[in-house]
Amino acid sequence: YKVPSHLGRGGWTWYTGSAGWMYQCIIQSFLGIRQKGDQLSFAPCLPPDWDDCSVAYKYKDTTYHITIHCKTINALPVVKLDNTNQHGNTITMVNDGKTHEVIVG
Repeated sequence: YKVPSHLGRGGWTWYTGSAGWMYQCIIQSFLGIRQKGDQLSFAPCLPPDWDDCSVAYKYKDTTYHITIHCKTINALPVVKLDNTNQHGNTITMVNDGKTHEVIVG
């Protein structure tokens, strides 16, 4: 049944929901990026033949440019935030409206 005013729109609510769940699955399971409050942790699970990948991660008014160097990842990756080594595989995000660089590898 076609309604002219609704042409081109998704007919089921799960269309947009599926895209959101797929995005979350890729970010959390594949790239290994998990957010809990203001903490962002990294545990990538990427194919061994990849060199690296990157993602722009938005936290409130702040952007974190994350680069994951796949060839150098061990059991617990080394994480740098703005060229400073972090303890463990987690960073604390701040909402300062700036752009920050995160290197995982």
